[in-house]
Amino acid sequence: MLILGLDTSTPATSVALWEDGKLVGEVLANQRQSHSEQLVGLVKHLLETTSVSLDAIDFYACTRGPGSFTGLRIGAAAVKGFAQYHDKPIVGVSLLEITAWNAAGYPGWICPMVDAQRDQVYAGIYRWDEGRIQEEKPDHVGSIDDVMKMIKAGGDPAMCLGSGTKKIPLGLVEGNIQVMDEVFGMPRASMLCQAAAWKIKEKTAIFTWKDFEPEYFRRSQAEIQMEQRKGGGK
Repeated sequence: MLILGLDTSTPATSVALWEDGKLVGEVLANQRQSHSEQLVGLVKHLLETTSVSLDAIDFYACTRGPGSFTGLRIGAAAVKGFAQYHDKPIVGVSLLEITAWNAAGYPGWICPMVDAQRDQVYAGIYRWDEGRIQEEKPDHVGSIDDVMKMIKAGGDPAMCLGSGTKKIPLGLVEGNIQVMDEVFGMPRASMLCQAAAWKIKEKTAIFTWKDFEPEYFRRSQAEIQMEQRKGGGK
């Protein structure tokens, strides 16, 4: 079973190819280029390097959200196009779940955080159990103070990771709370494929190209401003 994973939910763009529990290849670009400029080229490079054709792909995996609104739309449009043309299903995975896989094996709460701008973070609570990452508490968006209060109240050892950790005040990192270096907490398409493989096994979060859509967790700033302008014009 071949899975092609695409992640464009953060400033980095990554693609990976996964076959029967094994990483076949992965390409990640963390440069000042748009996802639309990088994505197709990275997919082409990966497939050429691994001598795999798009016709051979069994499942596509894509980050469903949260994350960059523009990035999520670009990833969704690309994977829906591939899936429609080749008549293959899409597996959607949370960015926070993907990030949590970077702390696989940690014996406590795994707390991925992604910068959500506007003094907020997207956050989730996961745990390593039975050889995989499993959700402990639902993903949500909130202030860093509220997220850290929830983690402290849990009482378990906790590993915080992801781009949102830079918002944690130094005074809140104490006791059994640790923070992973942001470089090591970067979401990768290989982790996306690994999470997708479990969902395929359990037959969850599998979509047709028509049904797959990003989950934004909240309205974009542009939508809020447009609504405010409309309200002001009444």
